[in-house]
Amino acid sequence: MASLACELDDVLDRIASEAAAGTITAVRGPSLVDLTAALWSGVDRARAVAIHATGELNGSGDLLGAGFVSTRTWLKKVVGLSPGDAAAAMAQARAVRHDFTATWEAWNGRLISGASARVITSGLAATFRGVPAAQRRTGLPIAEEILLGVAAAGTVADVTRVLSTITATIDPDDGAAAALAAFDDQSLTCTQVGSMFTVTGYLTKEAAATLVTALDLIIDGWYRAGSLLPDDQPSGSDDRDERTRSRRRPHLMALALAELARRQLENGNLGSRHEARPHVTLVADVADLAAGLPGELLVPGHSEPALLPAESVRRILCDADVTTVVTALATGVTVTGSDGVLSASSISAPDLSAWVRAESRTVLYVGRTRRTAPARLRTALAVRDRHCAFTDCEVDVSRCEAHHVRYWRHHGETALDNMCLLCAKHHHLVHEGGWTISNNPDIDPGRASYWTFAPSVRRITP
Repeated sequence: MASLACELDDVLDRIASEAAAGTITAVRGPSLVDLTAALWSGVDRARAVAIHATGELNGSGDLLGAGFVSTRTWLKKVVGLSPGDAAAAMAQARAVRHDFTATWEAWNGRLISGASARVITSGLAATFRGVPAAQRRTGLPIAEEILLGVAAAGTVADVTRVLSTITATIDPDDGAAAALAAFDDQSLTCTQVGSMFTVTGYLTKEAAATLVTALDLIIDGWYRAGSLLPDDQPSGSDDRDERTRSRRRPHLMALALAELARRQLENGNLGSRHEARPHVTLVADVADLAAGLPGELLVPGHSEPALLPAESVRRILCDADVTTVVTALATGVTVTGSDGVLSASSISAPDLSAWVRAESRTVLYVGRTRRTAPARLRTALAVRDRHCAFTDCEVDVSRCEAHHVRYWRHHGETALDNMCLLCAKHHHLVHEGGWTISNNPDIDPGRASYWTFAPSVRRITP
């Protein structure tokens, strides 16, 4: 078996080499369809065997050696699975090893898909969790056989629908036990993948309906207010509007979820930390930022920060409170203070110590909040710009961020004639996309036409 697995690895190496050489790009017509189907089928079957092997490894004693407290830890550190994927793999491995051997055999034999297998194992495990042992021994195999038949002839949605019927029929409390088990099984994981995060969740029906309802209300409000970006705006045709909504819905759901969290943080109902209402925490060294190095975005629950490009850091700093922290001071270093540049080697130790204490009091207890537009200035920006100031964008001011046209780090002031409101996309476009903003000296700064936008040479479009 191990020899066959090594042969499979060799075959995959050859396939990967062919793909790297551009072979897939040259495939066209039915051959491309067959190739894609074969690859996905191979992935699914390989996962079936891997799940089976994981279950055996987990039940075979201490074979993993020192440093691994569990098979799940081994999956994360050696195999490279995310915490959520490792937990899901372990749950399915235990299920197919103990209670659902028929499901694994159907999956391994390509009679059902891996997705259907996951629904069957996790769904029936939850359904029968509160059922008496005698009823579980007789009822579980029957329910599994029914679902395997549905999975072989139908879709994952069909399996889910029949599972719901079985749950309501088998549970003596009309689904109450399954509902209680589902509540306990809820989970939400946030895992960094490349430059983004993937959010994976399992919610009860009620929790999911509540979340989707809240997100739909936010999205519907954007449609009614006409404050969406051009790609999301209604076109005037009902059919096209529905297609646009369907196509853009996943993207808008993501934006709405972030908006929902932002509103909750801003209204203060969630409480405070250390006498402050936090949004997110971004750590950026001044010297590193000047050198173009990334900043660190602290994500709760993650020991390692997420790195953000320097220009993304500058975009966030446009509308953020900033607290400067003196982290180290050594002889010969240069320290930049609010009153200029001091050389640590050119002043006496007592004077330097006094300066550091004074600067720390100013910074650590007061903070440099002047970077953020105060309420009156924010109101003036809203009255002047009315929506995102970018050309032809009408995203509502409540979803915009206050941008310093001349960056704060370049001594730009927090003032009406140096700021404009930009939605998240166009704030990205100005910073990461390199678009430039210039003022019309013949127009009063209080008028909406004060700013004009020009694309960068990279031609990144809005």
